[in-house]
Amino acid sequence: MLRLFVAGMTARSTRAVENIRAICEEHFAGAYELEVVNLYEQPARASGEQIIAAPTCVKELRFPPAASSATCRTPRGSWRRSTSSSTRDTTEHGGRRDGP
Repeated sequence: MLRLFVAGMTARSTRAVENIRAICEEHFAGAYELEVVNLYEQPARASGEQIIAAPTCVKELRFPPAASSATCRTPRGSWRRSTSSSTRDTTEHGGRRDGP
């Protein structure tokens, strides 16, 4: 999802909208979402997104929801419960640690 912040519908803002649509069509051929936010109509959106200049284009990344905990099988065949995605089993092949 792309979000384009503009300050009113000036010639510069209109040109920014036309340019981003042309770029998206050229590279993504309709497989994109574009939201145009007029900061004169929705000024609170600027502070929420930390926008300090317009026109500004922001790419919103959408990730699938992560599980808060998961049970997984380690390479040694034992089961363990992980409470975050940053917890990893650093051992491989029977408990040996490879590398430095």
